[in-house]
Amino acid sequence: MDRREACGSMIAPLVLLLSVADPARRIDAGATAARAAVRRADLDRCAAAAGRDLDRFLTFLADDVVVFPDQQPLVKGKAAARVLWAPFFDAKGPRLTCEPLTVEVARSGELAYTTGTYLLTGTEAVRSPTRGHGKYVTIWRKRGGWKVAVDIGNGAPPPERDFGPPPPP
Repeated sequence: MDRREACGSMIAPLVLLLSVADPARRIDAGATAARAAVRRADLDRCAAAAGRDLDRFLTFLADDVVVFPDQQPLVKGKAAARVLWAPFFDAKGPRLTCEPLTVEVARSGELAYTTGTYLLTGTEAVRSPTRGHGKYVTIWRKRGGWKVAVDIGNGAPPPERDFGPPPPP
């Protein structure tokens, strides 16, 4: 076997090994899997809200969660979050639905955030809004699964009425 053949026979397995063991490829696959897991967690959290299942909804929150509700003081801890969110899970209260739009995961794989939109529709309950919508940012922390560490929501103004084009002069 000449030198050329010997090098060729050694290079082929090395190229194969490097293509399989490429750290960038592993990181990308890991990031894709983490983004999918966080998206699934946020979708499940939204499904629990839409289904008015407070106990299930709370399983997605970290014990030390911090919630920044729109136009209200911040809330710390899962017990306080339960009190804040309870009206949305009462059959006579407003219904909350949400939809995650973006998901990003930190390179460490330990933190992530989602952004999305929400819609509130009211009922006949006292203090129930007739309708509202807004956006949210949720920061997730990986602790035996993905848990919400920080939840920030803010309402959007109602869409302006469109009266059409101005009349001709």
